[in-house]
Amino acid sequence: MKHNSLHSIVATNLRKWRQTRGLSVNELAKKANIAKGTLSQLERGLANPTLDTLWTLSQALGVSFGTLITPDTASFGETFEVDDQFGQTSLLARDHADFGVVETYRMNLRARTRREAKAHPPGVFEVVTGIRGDCQVGPLDSLRFVHAGDVLTFFADRPHVYETGEEGCEIMVVIFYPELPHNISLKEKYLSWPLAWSISHNQFLEHVYTGLLPVAMADEVFKANSQSSTHRTFLIEIDETAFYRFAILPMGRPMADMEDSTREYLIRSFEGEGLIIDSDETLKDFEKNRTNPQWAWLYFRDQLWTPELFDMITDRLLPGGRLMVSTPVLDPFSDLASYQRSYLLYHCMNQLSEWPQQIIPKNHALTKTLKIFQYSWEWEGDHLANDSPQTILDNWLDAKSLMDRIVSHGFRILHHYRVAGFWSSSEWSSGRHIFVFGKGT
Repeated sequence: MKHNSLHSIVATNLRKWRQTRGLSVNELAKKANIAKGTLSQLERGLANPTLDTLWTLSQALGVSFGTLITPDTASFGETFEVDDQFGQTSLLARDHADFGVVETYRMNLRARTRREAKAHPPGVFEVVTGIRGDCQVGPLDSLRFVHAGDVLTFFADRPHVYETGEEGCEIMVVIFYPELPHNISLKEKYLSWPLAWSISHNQFLEHVYTGLLPVAMADEVFKANSQSSTHRTFLIEIDETAFYRFAILPMGRPMADMEDSTREYLIRSFEGEGLIIDSDETLKDFEKNRTNPQWAWLYFRDQLWTPELFDMITDRLLPGGRLMVSTPVLDPFSDLASYQRSYLLYHCMNQLSEWPQQIIPKNHALTKTLKIFQYSWEWEGDHLANDSPQTILDNWLDAKSLMDRIVSHGFRILHHYRVAGFWSSSEWSSGRHIFVFGKGT
């Protein structure tokens, strides 16, 4: 297109979007870190709009690059070109898709040039195809050579580079802009997977981060999952076959189940005869045996801690005897609603951990589990989750009443072990626990 036409298009679009965002010339210049005079000249069509300046302004305005160099009346097949010291960049197409805007560029880069591109808005990614020559492309920490015929996909919401060698190159660059709220910040949950994954590990996770991930980048997710003990990314199939929807959950890897080995270790350390009550049959036998007292130790698994049962335990343990209890315990909760939140989170984590794959088929039942987990994680207030399971497990609720019985019957806690659950920095996190109580002499 003609040089003067580009000046006019950029001037019109800059004024339009600056006014739409409610910014003065001075405010936009500060936000884009460019001189106020430069911006004024661009808006009057008097300055040469370099590629770097246009990229900076597009990001400050929260619009795509193509928005600034394309007129509202652009016709099909019309191209728009920017020429600077690095080479020529031509916008070939700009389309709207279900997830946002897609822009296609042809870049002819001169020999021995290095274009350092700033980070695009959150979630933006690029697909680069080599046409002629070769160049290094990608984020600063993972540059890749792109030769003719190569295809490279990477998230571009990090600083990235296009660098040529002794010869120039020609590449096709397709940029995908997800439909995101304007002025989104890193505190929001709509981030690209690499940024969300990094934030999840380095800061307290306030959200279950979700977004789109190109299928071509799935291996990067699988590798990260294998190296993390605190978080896991699930990929969900969607109608767009080139993408997955991702969900980053603050759930660690399941611990090795140590209940049996811990129980055997404890039993070997006790003196005298004991009894294991871990089924309805063994409980009935215990209730029928009225001999008092006769056991040096007792082991109970998942019982309802009624006053009558605890009276029998107290009567049948020898003075100084040991009571071992294996029971599910939830993270601390202060009321019924926070109890339900803890229960739902752990219930969902168990369901998800049993799924052997990292990709969940579209419309699979686990997609509902993911929604319940996200709702529960971000839960605020005193209401109960509408989508919660209807079953209330009394043995979970009775972990608290167990402690009440212990105190009222004169026992004291001697040892505590977390023997199953998910990786956690706290030994009191949700999972299965074994307690050892001592009866007074």
